[in-house]
Amino acid sequence: MTIAKLKAKNQLTIPNSVVKKLNLRPNELFVIDIKDNYIKLTPVEIKPRK
Repeated sequence: MTIAKLKAKNQLTIPNSVVKKLNLRPNELFVIDIKDNYIKLTPVEIKPRK
């Protein structure tokens, strides 16, 4: 089980082991889904308009 902490301004602290496992980068955008007792984070890729 991974325990995360909600910081100031609704920032979520994700453990370093999870960040490495998911290859996350700073300032990455996510879709957040809450199902039962789980929070699902899905990275979102935004492509610039042409």
